[in-house]
Amino acid sequence: MALGGTTGRVLLAFSVSIPAFLLQDACRCVLFTDGRPALVFFNDLLVLLALGLACFVVDRVFPGSAPWLVLAWGGATAFGAIMGVLQAQLIPSIGQAFHWWRATLHLGGRMLGENLISHLALNVCLFSIALVAGISQLGRLRTAQVALGVTSPALIAISTIVAVEGTRLLARTPFRFPQLIRFASVGGVGLAGALTGLWVLAPLELGRRIIGPGWETARPLVLPCGLYLAGLGASIATSGALRVLRRPGSGLRARLIAAPVTVVLGVAGSFYGPGPAMIGIAVGEWVCAAGTLLAYRSEWKRWKEEPWDLAPLAQAGAPGAVPA
Repeated sequence: MALGGTTGRVLLAFSVSIPAFLLQDACRCVLFTDGRPALVFFNDLLVLLALGLACFVVDRVFPGSAPWLVLAWGGATAFGAIMGVLQAQLIPSIGQAFHWWRATLHLGGRMLGENLISHLALNVCLFSIALVAGISQLGRLRTAQVALGVTSPALIAISTIVAVEGTRLLARTPFRFPQLIRFASVGGVGLAGALTGLWVLAPLELGRRIIGPGWETARPLVLPCGLYLAGLGASIATSGALRVLRRPGSGLRARLIAAPVTVVLGVAGSFYGPGPAMIGIAVGEWVCAAGTLLAYRSEWKRWKEEPWDLAPLAQAGAPGAVPA
């Protein structure tokens, strides 16, 4: 509100919309964990249809308005949140939420730390690109990221599959757990690599038609962005495996080692342009992928030799339930 202007109004619209998004996402996680993914698909489909309708109306009533487009997204996710509550037949409870956080702090705190460090390192590099190379160069990078944007929800889906199916496999058929992790890792890297290759090989005119007039300057940045997403795809499965094994601390340590590499190479690269900066960020992500892979192999070997308690998170508050 203090910032004002279009940027301030966009941020205000986002702040109003994000609670609905968080509630819808929480309902999705509940339904996934409860073994009802068909309802999640149906919920997402409803949100997609609502979003298309809302954007159509906004484009007619408030053409070219970024804040109203953000509110259209918020309205669609609010509809999905309401539907999610009805599907899950659960009403959020603030009191129970605090109890759950206290009971799972030894896990959730490390997972939260890993995500905060990852996003902080990435955003420091993006801000450095804007400050050193200029906001237009950051715009070029964002355009390339939009072209590869479908990879992000796919990687989130892979992470969800690892969390849910990995837990079930460990409880029923542990020998299949490494197969899932390998499949998820190869799938994440392969998806990012395939989409990057398609854009690199696609005719320039096709990119202009799909992305817009900014595609010509953004196209050279697709490959560095693809390298980063491939590294993220390589690390997301092994990080998820560590969480399933109740060892998020190992993932946090890998992220702590990789974060300085990301920041130093990313910021240094920004002095030469968004491409070198993105390559530096990608190197940091691959360092994290290597760290989580080594940690996963070590923890999996230990678990096979002497399995420890993998009690559900709801029961994880008892002292000693999860080794330090």
